[in-house]
Amino acid sequence: MELTFGECKKILDTLPLGYYCGRRIAVELDKEEATSFYSPAEDKIVVSLPIIQKGLESVTNEAEKETAIRSMLYHEVSHAILTPIKIFDYIRGEEGRYVFNVFEDERIETVLNDYYMDVNFKQQLFNIMGETPNVDVNDPRSVFYSVVR
Repeated sequence: MELTFGECKKILDTLPLGYYCGRRIAVELDKEEATSFYSPAEDKIVVSLPIIQKGLESVTNEAEKETAIRSMLYHEVSHAILTPIKIFDYIRGEEGRYVFNVFEDERIETVLNDYYMDVNFKQQLFNIMGETPNVDVNDPRSVFYSVVR
């Protein structure tokens, strides 16, 4: 399903982020960024338009479209609410951050899945990765990700 920058921005602008986060938080929709993320240093959520568009490739109707966009944004809002910022002071190296993020993604989606209106984190993950993601048994990251997520 096609998604324009304007359509995505319109949905993002209607979400009550301040309510969920308990504070005003900056949100930026980015046309170039390869992934969505929460930046604790800037207290800002960056939403990747390309990753949302990829997640919409298997979506077939308008109701699913908005749910997919909400799920992506609320995933990052969940980091803003639950991920302890101080933890990043103790995690060393890219591999450590990767491992932490995989566990943290699963944790926040499990804890907050029923907190938000109209989200489906697991379906969004399947939309992006596929129902049965290709697991490269020779790649420890691939195996680790498939076991945790």
